[in-house]
Amino acid sequence: MLGKWSRRYFPRHGTYFTVRRNANGSTWQQPSRSLVSAWIAHAVCSPCNGWLNKHIEGPAQRVGLPKMVDPFLDPNVVFRIRPIDQRPLAAWAAKVVLLFPYIDTRNPRRSDPRQLRALRRFPRPPRGSRVWIGAFAGRAGEDYVRLWDSGDRINSPTGPIRHFVFYMGHVAFRVALGPYRSPYPPPAGDPRKGPWFRIWPPAHRTLIFPTPPMDNGYLAADASSIPTP
Repeated sequence: MLGKWSRRYFPRHGTYFTVRRNANGSTWQQPSRSLVSAWIAHAVCSPCNGWLNKHIEGPAQRVGLPKMVDPFLDPNVVFRIRPIDQRPLAAWAAKVVLLFPYIDTRNPRRSDPRQLRALRRFPRPPRGSRVWIGAFAGRAGEDYVRLWDSGDRINSPTGPIRHFVFYMGHVAFRVALGPYRSPYPPPAGDPRKGPWFRIWPPAHRTLIFPTPPMDNGYLAADASSIPTP
């Protein structure tokens, strides 16, 4: 799910957590001590995996994603990401959340097949999705990868939306995923100065990364603020 290229940026062993927020406000957490690349989407066939490597993983690597996620990179390094280079990052983030349900073989779930078909037809987030990017600044000993899932379908006037927040190394993403227009406003704060920068739909501005860094507590609070029915 995270791509074989990530192996060289993370230790061979680590602790990775999935935290799921249930509709009643409780959370469910699943730890796993394994390679990051062990987050395998078991339902992906070989031809689809090849397509993902060529059209999703490859473009994201070429615009600098590996260096952005590198947990040992000097945090003072600055990246300038042009508007044309933001689409591959948004498509990669959408791919992660679309394939996430398939890593759990004990409690298998599925993504909306319309979203999967849309990603395959056009290598970009499905119609109506929104993707933001930000910087994560964790403390020593914290997880290298963490993902928060809204845990249920959120009904809006235009249809169901699923919301995810995740980080990998030094980069964080916030994804409102669906073939419908998101009913949620952008995150609070000045979009030109706040911690989140919208990369899909395109903001048509160059991203200076890292943005003001967020920590685990900030991302957890952001994920817990996602509306539920």
